Amino acid sequence: MPGEYFPQGLGPVVAGIGGGQRRGTANGRAAAGGGRGDDGEGLPSDKIPYKGDDKKKGRQFFLAATHAGFKIECHETVLGAGLETHPPHRHVHEEIMIVVEGTVEANLNGVKQTVPAGSVVVFGSNQTHNARNAGTTPSRYYIVELRGNEA
Repeated sequence: MPGEYFPQGLGPVVAGIGGGQRRGTANGRAAAGGGRGDDGEGLPSDKIPYKGDDKKKGRQFFLAATHAGFKIECHETVLGAGLETHPPHRHVHEEIMIVVEGTVEANLNGVKQTVPAGSVVVFGSNQTHNARNAGTTPSRYYIVELRGNEA
């Protein structure tokens, strides 16, 4: 379904996702400074602290490398009604946004699409993007960054 909601390139791909939530570590550094996760250990949600305030906060779940050295990062963002994550920006790595609660307006290269909880949005490499809470209640989403060999 590439480009279903955005006409260009990889564009965000929006699709429904299933229910369960799994938080923890991978073969890398746990966000809360816990174990390395080499043995597949889990890290309970209440042990991963947020940074920010009730209007805008986030927390990193992990920054890990696969067996082949490909780096992956995962974090959560909670935005108050009407708030934007940050100004539009770009970077070489791809990002996958999984909307867990609320409604998010995803902006890709100036094209905006509002997506509900249960949606997935993919931002391609070097595409200008950001997100905004388009609802009246807090929105919450996970970001998976496919960092590859970036430092």
